[in-house]
Amino acid sequence: MILSNIKKHPFDLLFVLLIFSLFFSRKVPNAILILLITVLIFNFKNYKKIEFNLLKIKPFLILLILFFYWILKAIITNSFFDSNYSLLLPIIIIPIIFLKIENKNWIQYSILFIVFFLSIRAYIGLVTYYFKFNKFLPFEGEVINEVLGMERPYLGFISVIAIIISLQLSKYNIKYKKVGIAYAIYISAFIFIISARISALTVLFITVIFLFFYFKISLKKKLFFFLFSLFFIFTFILLNKNLRERFFITTNYEKSIEKLNRHEPRMIIWNCSYNIIKSKDFNPLFGLNSEKEVEKRYLNCYDQTMTNRNRADYFISTKKNSHNQFIDIFLTSGIFGLLIFCLFFAHQFYLYKHEFFKIALLIAIILFLIVENVLRRQIGVYLFILIISLINIPINHSKDFNNVK
Repeated sequence: MILSNIKKHPFDLLFVLLIFSLFFSRKVPNAILILLITVLIFNFKNYKKIEFNLLKIKPFLILLILFFYWILKAIITNSFFDSNYSLLLPIIIIPIIFLKIENKNWIQYSILFIVFFLSIRAYIGLVTYYFKFNKFLPFEGEVINEVLGMERPYLGFISVIAIIISLQLSKYNIKYKKVGIAYAIYISAFIFIISARISALTVLFITVIFLFFYFKISLKKKLFFFLFSLFFIFTFILLNKNLRERFFITTNYEKSIEKLNRHEPRMIIWNCSYNIIKSKDFNPLFGLNSEKEVEKRYLNCYDQTMTNRNRADYFISTKKNSHNQFIDIFLTSGIFGLLIFCLFFAHQFYLYKHEFFKIALLIAIILFLIVENVLRRQIGVYLFILIISLINIPINHSKDFNNVK
């Protein structure tokens, strides 16, 4: 039955392959996206079946306004080719393609499957590394990405998304409810094991939001579940030496702060962000002219302010960006661009305040945007607009479940 449905919906399958390819290649996703666009263009007979009016909602319009603001600003400042706007094209294209997909739950199931696969691959890497070096996981360094199979922040982020999706699907598919909950627990444990800090905090924060605002039980039971969750999490942190180190937890407060300043790159990066903003020629209303100019300012800051030359050379060679999407948008777009971006999220919180699934996804995105420059990375752009599409484009769960049986 599943095979026959795949044959009937090759477009859906192609989109699922695009999602899979995001975690293994940079060129393949773009190639599949071009193929999807081609199919969509030449399949003009089915245009009437596509509900384009679903894209007329305010979140997509606000995002479109921000996109055109960036383009207009680049043209006015004559800096169009100093910023990689082509990287942002999926933000325009993916929602349209999303409308064409008939079985949207395939997208969610594909995320669950790929995260499970990524977790197994990471466990293999962890075990291999342990037997080779007699260490569980190094504290920092590029070797961590090699051990886990991909960058830890993005692995943690997509794992959080998988947890939210798993719980949502278990709500509509009673038959596999226990499987969905077990999957969510497994991936939650995985996040703590790989010491993905922001993802671990996101799981905790979303749990608290659910308990106090969406879980319809007595206040006493809410407090009990909350305290039990805290006990479980802090016990896991205490037992996980790598995670303690990642949170810079020591028995001495001053040593913890010293360790934070010494090992957390964002302490240096965000200090440079502050220096750029405080510079005399920075325009707070519209920001700097281009991404290239922002990058140049960061590199100069690393060169002039960092006393450890080896670390400074590493920051310069790897061209460390702001590691905060909101700071990046303020630097390149000023207050005007930042307000549009914040309005984009604020309006969605207002629209979906009664829907925990969508609120949880929004919280996960925002917390990740605080520590990563998502829209400067191909995988980040794709994941960002994919999740925004899941939030804003309705999914008929009952119909989709019937189709995949």
